[in-house]
Amino acid sequence: MGVQCELNGEDNNGVSENLRWLAAGPSMAVPLYRSYLFNGVKFNTKAEDDARTVQNSGVYLLAHTMQVASAKDKNPIVSNMGFYGVIQEIWAKTNRSGGRVSRTDKLTKSHLSIG
Repeated sequence: MGVQCELNGEDNNGVSENLRWLAAGPSMAVPLYRSYLFNGVKFNTKAEDDARTVQNSGVYLLAHTMQVASAKDKNPIVSNMGFYGVIQEIWAKTNRSGGRVSRTDKLTKSHLSIG
């Protein structure tokens, strides 16, 4: 009896559902979404916002990180740094948690064109 037969059989022989799912390999199908509702706020992709008057594809991330003035800087500091971006895609994760993640464009502090 092959591994695939054991994984797909009715008796899972103590193999967890997560292990069965991982053994099937990666999924090449990833559902894409044009918008996402999070904590009562609807976020759109840039493409969806282009057709709307009220836009909500901009994102902001505040990261607590080490910063240096240049490659030769011997006195780095740790502080908050803001990053701005625009949501380009929203897709479902390819795991069993059921959550969604998004891909934003390149996030830089100077990128203020958020829609």
